[in-house]
Amino acid sequence: MKAVVFLGPSLPLSDAKKILGVEKAIYLPPASQADLLSAVTIYKPDVIAIIDGEFGQSLSIWHKEILFALDKGIQIYGASSMGALRAVETSMFGTIGVGAVYDMYASGEINDDDEVALLHSAKDDGYRNISEPMINIRMTFRKAAEEKVVTGEIAKSFTDIAKSIFYTQRVYPLIFRKAAEKGIDRKTIDLMSAFVKDHNVNVKAQDAIQLLETIRDLKGPVSKPGNLKRQKSHLFDSLYDMDRSVQHDGTNIELSKIAHFAALHMKDFNNINFNGLNKALVIMLANFLKIEIDQEELNKEISRFQIRQQIKGDEQLNKWIDKNDLSLDEFNELFHEVAVCRKLHKWFLTCNYNGKGARILMNELRLRNQYKEWVEKAIDCEETVNNSLVEQEGDSNRNDTRSLLKEHLEKTDCVIDTDFAEWAEESTFLHTVDFINEMRKARDYRNIKHDKIAKLFKC
Repeated sequence: MKAVVFLGPSLPLSDAKKILGVEKAIYLPPASQADLLSAVTIYKPDVIAIIDGEFGQSLSIWHKEILFALDKGIQIYGASSMGALRAVETSMFGTIGVGAVYDMYASGEINDDDEVALLHSAKDDGYRNISEPMINIRMTFRKAAEEKVVTGEIAKSFTDIAKSIFYTQRVYPLIFRKAAEKGIDRKTIDLMSAFVKDHNVNVKAQDAIQLLETIRDLKGPVSKPGNLKRQKSHLFDSLYDMDRSVQHDGTNIELSKIAHFAALHMKDFNNINFNGLNKALVIMLANFLKIEIDQEELNKEISRFQIRQQIKGDEQLNKWIDKNDLSLDEFNELFHEVAVCRKLHKWFLTCNYNGKGARILMNELRLRNQYKEWVEKAIDCEETVNNSLVEQEGDSNRNDTRSLLKEHLEKTDCVIDTDFAEWAEESTFLHTVDFINEMRKARDYRNIKHDKIAKLFKC
């Protein structure tokens, strides 16, 4: 079992490692927006424990991130601070809340976010508390009343005073100063001050410990949440596709940073971006037309891709998937989109049989400023073959055609990633016989060029 723990000021990291260890857990700073999505992508955990999260300094972890992780079969636990809040809000979907703070939120005894909020130092300083969380103050004053240090009424007065202070300024000296201003006598204030010094209740730390112990004591496989059937959301897609981080060579980087760097430095970025947008538009059209793809069509596109990229076997394919920061579901979704595009291409070519391919290809070559290069090469081939006395061989049977194809693929940069007849249909050839004849011409062209070079060197 692999666990990810979002932890900050609620409990020292050293204490957490003593409980849960360092082998079965990855400890991350307080969670902010997109951090949970990044953790799912990078670490592929079985369990995520949310203890601390960002409140004001960064956007808070989003509920849909938790639902996404649950939908992926990851068990989410929450306690102590932001974790308790989010656990209550998503418990109906499968998040498990732990501890007193969670119970108080779940029962409605407390409701405000500021109960667990505090001002703290940076990570390098160990997230040292600068202000006191209201929930700790509340429980400390409650304990003072339970132990008869003050009356319940007086404890409530102290609690109300603390609640009236903004969370970043909520410290005991200020609470006691305001208590004096409210008319509470000095003796009572001194009694409460002394009690706080010796008996301060850190319920957030207690809950954090309880959560870590709960994960530590898990036996066997973690129970997986069910399929949530999440609704699509443009905002979530933006978060997932832009703000999520991936990890390479131990360094995390946001996907948007990769996109921005590529845009500013790739020589062929404009073409890649244009083609990507075109594919996205095709997918929108396909959705409108309710184009469906079966498993055979999906598998075929994956196979064609493996041929083009020279990826052999499942092991190499899995390495490619991992290297490209894709989950298996995302990989299948990607090639489902490719299969959809292919299906629409075939429909288009069927509707435009007489003019298929050539005009489209010529215009693409023009736009890429490669038209002149390929015109000249094609002319050279035609003139070379036509001006030479080459005996035209029959290649009448399929085996001969296969040999011709094999030779062509070995001698040129051409890549045919499916049945040659299907490929020919997709690639400007009106008939398979045209495809075969052009391969014969290409073979003759290569042979003539080879003979000329050989004679040149003999001279």
